[in-house]
Amino acid sequence: NTKLRNLSLTNNKLRAAGITAMSDGLQRNTALRVLDVSGNSINAEGGLAIAELLRANDAIEHLNAARNYLSDAIPRIGHALSTRSRQMRLLDLSSNRIDGPICRQLAQILEGNRITVACLSLEDNDLGDAGMVPLYHAVKGTNTQFLDLSATGLTHRSGVVVADLMTSCPILNSLQLDGNNLGDDAGVEIASGYGQSQGLTAINLERCGIGSRTVAALCDAFAKHR
Repeated sequence: NTKLRNLSLTNNKLRAAGITAMSDGLQRNTALRVLDVSGNSINAEGGLAIAELLRANDAIEHLNAARNYLSDAIPRIGHALSTRSRQMRLLDLSSNRIDGPICRQLAQILEGNRITVACLSLEDNDLGDAGMVPLYHAVKGTNTQFLDLSATGLTHRSGVVVADLMTSCPILNSLQLDGNNLGDDAGVEIASGYGQSQGLTAINLERCGIGSRTVAALCDAFAKHR
């Protein structure tokens, strides 16, 4: 079928067997642009099938694989992206049990191959401060426009790194940080980063433990963007 452009299978029970069969069937569909397999109990074995699909069919620009169990397959998905002639516009890997070491592997692949993902979501994964550092190096200087790091286990230690990211991504316009225990120390750094940023139009700092110091720093940053 060369006419199917958008396929949504969210919240089903594909699991590894289903995604493997589907991957085989879609590899030659060069019209497919958007694939949503979120919430399908897909494990790392199924993640390998997703990686193979991305490698074989670089027409796909949007992949939502959130709320699965891809975990150890994430680096293979990263390697698949490195073989493509077309960059991904959206890659949603939220809630996939990605920890700091796995994030580091993915980030090193992205950085080493100069891969840009326009919209990257890693929400609700335990990246931690250790995962944030390599991710920063992977994203800085790229054309990433949207980055979701909500509930990723970041603390005050990531404040400087996040601030540097805000100033080193020239067209980043949305940064989601809600649900991280950043506190005022990181909040002040992030506010400073916003003050020096170029295109940020949306920052989410809900449930981040920030207080009056961050608010004051944000007010100073707002003044710089008048």
